[in-house]
Amino acid sequence: MTLTALTASQLAMVTSFIRLSISTLIELGPTEFVQEVSGTLGKYNNVFTILSSLTIVTNLRTLGPYGKETSESPFSLPEKKGGRVVGFFARTGMAVDALGVIVRQ
Repeated sequence: MTLTALTASQLAMVTSFIRLSISTLIELGPTEFVQEVSGTLGKYNNVFTILSSLTIVTNLRTLGPYGKETSESPFSLPEKKGGRVVGFFARTGMAVDALGVIVRQ
């Protein structure tokens, strides 16, 4: 599976939860790769902590932010030196409450 196919399918799922059923398909070019993933966590119904926004930085452009940015809990996962982001995984219930990044050296 190529980086583009894996990233596009998984990011469509993640952004659909963030935007409350509004899906965004993200496609990367053949020489494009993810360098950084950042975003914010926020409260859902003032109870549950969820992923409230997501921004993806590639070697060519910045995608997002998707969702609603908050100042509550920002995070940033830069690319490990010499590695590349090759996939994402998420834990979901009513919304995305955890996001993981797979890096290949």
